[in-house]
Amino acid sequence: MSAPTGEPTPLDFLATLVRQQRVALGYRSKEVAAEACGLSHMPYRNVEAGRPVSKLTYTKIEQGLKLSPGACQHVLDGGDSLLLADGTELIVRARVRNHDLSQFPDDLKNAVLGAASATAPDLSLRDADEMTQRVLEYLRERGYPLKGE
Repeated sequence: MSAPTGEPTPLDFLATLVRQQRVALGYRSKEVAAEACGLSHMPYRNVEAGRPVSKLTYTKIEQGLKLSPGACQHVLDGGDSLLLADGTELIVRARVRNHDLSQFPDDLKNAVLGAASATAPDLSLRDADEMTQRVLEYLRERGYPLKGE
């Protein structure tokens, strides 16, 4: 919920950060994320909607979304970032840049060929091309958008 002035509240910041982390972990729906956190769907949805929930719910969100203990309270206390369990920081105003991937397969092929020639000069062009195809398939299987193929 936004404050009457239109300025985001700490609950809004937390909602944004939790949503970003859910997406980063590959949870396509709030329901899947709720299950990963050991929560029913409504408490989880309340967090992403910027509504207050219990401390226990915040603790379960931290555990399920791989946040450091106390990360939710930090944001509610006015912080603009969540500390992830691995020590990295997720900042509320961070933007994921949408790269133009139309040239990605060609760039990837050039990168693989360059790496192969530098590290395995006896590797055939056919083998290097097969490596490129396997890397592209690996990325496709994991849902990376590969435009321009």
